[in-house]
Amino acid sequence: LENVLFFPVNFVIMPLFALANTAIILPAQFGHAFTTTISFGIMAGLVFGKPIGIFFFSFLASKTGIAALPSRTSYRQLFGISILGGIGFTMSIFTATLAYSLAGLQIISKVSIMAGSVISGLAGFAYLTYVKPKTALHVVKTVKEEEKTVPEQQTFGYDVEPSPLTIEPVLN
Repeated sequence: LENVLFFPVNFVIMPLFALANTAIILPAQFGHAFTTTISFGIMAGLVFGKPIGIFFFSFLASKTGIAALPSRTSYRQLFGISILGGIGFTMSIFTATLAYSLAGLQIISKVSIMAGSVISGLAGFAYLTYVKPKTALHVVKTVKEEEKTVPEQQTFGYDVEPSPLTIEPVLN
């Protein structure tokens, strides 16, 4: 049941729940919302500012020894995850409702936040798809072939039967 509900819950129900909780009332025509300096600033902050800030400080922390990248993670992948940081719209909408008292400015800011989040999500997905790791697991040998080339393994006193297949990472 959990496997059956995973995709509908995560990709339909949760996004609709998040959208419903943003209290966005979309006017019939909201195209003008993308032509204001407020919308440009909000979308630029989400699409460019957050990724640059997240990547820069993460890079700085890893280079100074404060933090370390997870094993087998590159800075290109870190940048891709930084792009996805622009998706976080919950606090942006909360801040916009506190910053603007006029309903028209709140609508402009909320529509811009949603657009910036969508752009960040699509850009992050495209970038991470482009820089995906070039490794894969392949079945390479059978035990009989392995017995000829691999020295005896330590079993630490336990009777261990070798598996019929071994898996080794292979670079593409």
